[in-house]
Amino acid sequence: MKEFKRYRVLLQRFSILLLICFYLANAFADIKAVNGRSLRADLERPIKIGITETPPFIIIPDDHPPKGFMMSLLRMMEKHHDAGFDYIEYNSWSELLQAAKKREVDAIFLAQKTADRLEYFEFTRPIITVQNHYIVHDSYIGKVAPNSLNEAQVVASKDSANYTRLVKKGVSVNGAYSAREALLQVANQESEIAIVDAPKASYYMNKLAIDNIKIAGRSPYSYHLAIATRNDMPKLNLFFENAIVLTPESKRDSLKLKWGLVDEPVFSWYIVYYAIVVIASLSLITLYVLRLNRKLKREIDNRIQFETLLAKANANIQTERNKAQYEARTDSLTGANNRRRFHELLSSELSLFSRENRVFSLIMLDIDLFKSINDEYGHDAGDNVLVAVCRSMMNALRPYDLMGRVGGEEFAVILPGIHLKEAESVAERIRENINSLSFKDMDQKNVTASLGVTQVKKEDDKNSLLKRTDEALYQSKENGRNRVTVIE
Repeated sequence: MKEFKRYRVLLQRFSILLLICFYLANAFADIKAVNGRSLRADLERPIKIGITETPPFIIIPDDHPPKGFMMSLLRMMEKHHDAGFDYIEYNSWSELLQAAKKREVDAIFLAQKTADRLEYFEFTRPIITVQNHYIVHDSYIGKVAPNSLNEAQVVASKDSANYTRLVKKGVSVNGAYSAREALLQVANQESEIAIVDAPKASYYMNKLAIDNIKIAGRSPYSYHLAIATRNDMPKLNLFFENAIVLTPESKRDSLKLKWGLVDEPVFSWYIVYYAIVVIASLSLITLYVLRLNRKLKREIDNRIQFETLLAKANANIQTERNKAQYEARTDSLTGANNRRRFHELLSSELSLFSRENRVFSLIMLDIDLFKSINDEYGHDAGDNVLVAVCRSMMNALRPYDLMGRVGGEEFAVILPGIHLKEAESVAERIRENINSLSFKDMDQKNVTASLGVTQVKKEDDKNSLLKRTDEALYQSKENGRNRVTVIE
């Protein structure tokens, strides 16, 4: 008997120690959550909070500021954000949800987490649990069970989690504008059963002096109400998670008591069984896991830091490589291919012509009397002319034609798949485009250009092709400029 008592005392002490360990572990997790994450929403503006009348959580009087359980809690959280909160009022829960989906507000209170809402929101841990009930007229006889809803006229607030659940179950549901309207429909015998959570039902029955309805059973569904934040701003969710942790539970309990709210968890033997199994298992591994947790967290943090630095370094290297490649191939003033890159492209086209007999034509262009423009109006005006001429040429070409700046005021164009006659037309179009240019800093003076055109031949190499095109350009200059000369 003494031995049995000794073991019983040891077991009691062990159970107390285990409960203390669990309590400390939970407290440590909350403290680590706050210390490991910055209590900032990363917003310099006020956080926009969408609210609508959902008593007793949020009550919006006609001539007073909003009040209620959630408003009191929000004002405690508001001190953690320097810019404060902006409260935006909506006429109904439906309007508030639509506004939140359109990103007109940053957060809404209080919301039930559902699959379809995860497309737009992230949810904090539940702040309060409220039980839904079946509300019926006094003349209704008997209790309401879930399997009897298919045969009754059921009403629920549209866009509420109750409405969504019932529709998915195949129940025919009238969508009311609000919980208030749902209760009035039952009171006026327009519907048989309203599904409303107990706090709202109690508030509206008192406010509207409804005395002909009653509770006819408890719905199997509870609301686990949380703060819903827009999912494109993840740090906003972390801000409210940490704000919840920093709001003492004793203050939350006082607010619940003040506004007549009590959490209503649904009892389940499965939970008891699960708790027993968990406690038995954790009693063997808790100390070991707590010991490993710090070491594992350090290793994970070090790895994340290393991978982040490596990713940044790789990104910087790739950016610099791309920048260097671009600068090596591009004329910095006009954005066209530079001389070196153009000659590479010309060699490539000649190789294609040699292998596949893919014809192409070449145009050489020189801006007429460009030196006099620099001398008379300055080099800035000359640069403006070069940029405008380049842009004008690009407008006359196809997306896959190849153009480059090959000299100070000299440009060249490769026209893949274009024969000589078509190339002459393209050159004329370029010349006319340039003639139409005018420049304010040059007293609206027009600019002209001379062009030479030729087509690749079987015996051509790069030097012979360029020499023939230069000869055509030279003839345009000799014959009075501002013209196109073609050499076959």
